[in-house]
Amino acid sequence: MFQLAKTNIRRTFDMFHQYDPEVMKQLEEDENYIDSMADHVSNYLVQISATITSHYHVEIMNYYFSAITEFERLGDHALNIAEIAAALHEKDSSFSQDALSELNVLWQLLDTILNHANEAFRKQNLAEARRIEPLEQVVDDMVSLLKDHHLKRLRDGECGVFNGSEFFNLLSEAERISDVCSNIGVATVARSTPGINHQVHNYISMLHSGRDKEFNEVYQKAHDEYIWMLQGKESALSQKSPTRDENLCL
Repeated sequence: MFQLAKTNIRRTFDMFHQYDPEVMKQLEEDENYIDSMADHVSNYLVQISATITSHYHVEIMNYYFSAITEFERLGDHALNIAEIAAALHEKDSSFSQDALSELNVLWQLLDTILNHANEAFRKQNLAEARRIEPLEQVVDDMVSLLKDHHLKRLRDGECGVFNGSEFFNLLSEAERISDVCSNIGVATVARSTPGINHQVHNYISMLHSGRDKEFNEVYQKAHDEYIWMLQGKESALSQKSPTRDENLCL
């Protein structure tokens, strides 16, 4: 399920460069398959849950129920993005080259986050899981920056109102994809770390408050890398990236 959803997300970003109705048809078929698979797996988990009595195994079962829901959501977001590409195609329109270049950078970051989420879940790899949350924050930073860039294109007449609206919709879908990966990562950490499972909100707040050295380092490195890709070396060096406390106010 996860791999198919991830593949579909990649396909949807490609559709903004070259729309293909056959790919759209395949995406819709894949989404139906993901939904069907989610139903079958959930029903199976319900059946075996009747035999589970220990609290430990109940927690594991809840983890898998949650993961199935998140995987299904990824498929939904892929289809939503594809529908944005289809809407542009129907109006014989497209994003500007600048916007497409920015989306390429955003996709690279989302692809990295999706890979971490896959490894975190598949191997129960805590190192991979912990790398997701700081990258999710970088996605938020990038989306904010891309919105500013696109508003400027709108003001300068480089982009129409319809395209601008669809671009913002696409950015919202990208944020939701990173949020799904964040949920998977935090759930994976919580499953293996005593004391976090029932205090997830406090755990996330602690990470974003700047009190976790590993989080700060991963965030700063990724922020510098991707903002450099968006803005160019000179502007990236001249722009002071937000501190963890400042990010809470963004």
